[in-house]
Amino acid sequence: YRWFEHVCASVDIGVWLFDTGYSGVSLPDGLIVRLAGIENVCGIKVGRPHARYLELLDLVGDTMLVCSPHEETWLENMRDHGQRVYMSSAAPYLYQTPGWQPVREYTALALRGDIARAEEAAATLRPVREVAGRWLQGKPRQIDNIASIKAWAGLVGMSGGAVRSPLLSHTPAELDELAADLASAGLLPAR
Repeated sequence: YRWFEHVCASVDIGVWLFDTGYSGVSLPDGLIVRLAGIENVCGIKVGRPHARYLELLDLVGDTMLVCSPHEETWLENMRDHGQRVYMSSAAPYLYQTPGWQPVREYTALALRGDIARAEEAAATLRPVREVAGRWLQGKPRQIDNIASIKAWAGLVGMSGGAVRSPLLSHTPAELDELAADLASAGLLPAR
């Protein structure tokens, strides 16, 4: 706690907590509750299973923003839990193209209260979510998903680039396989 307290006292900006699997460390409930009491701690990103998000929402949701970076529960979180912040996820830029923006569409619809139409728009992402399940969530270690994020970004026209050592970029065969999956989901033209 003292380290977090020192950092928060040393800055004059809002501070977000990150409780994600990438760090290899989980923030304990008691620590999160104490940190929520620091004036400039304004939110927490819960990059863990949905049940953990719901636990923390119940625990500290009245004192700070609690958000989940999981696109597949974003609509539910807006509709059922009042989440209004979608933070720190690759999904919005990986799951959409300039001409097809279903995440943007269903978010706007849900925030306007048109849940039925938001659900219809969100349902169009099913093929993309299946590709993400394989390439972005399907690795034994979360750190290994970075190569897929960068490759996917590059394939859809962004600057993905190579991963930094000691991580390994995808092989040409893996890139071809990912490209085929993205094409089958409608994010790339069919080859």
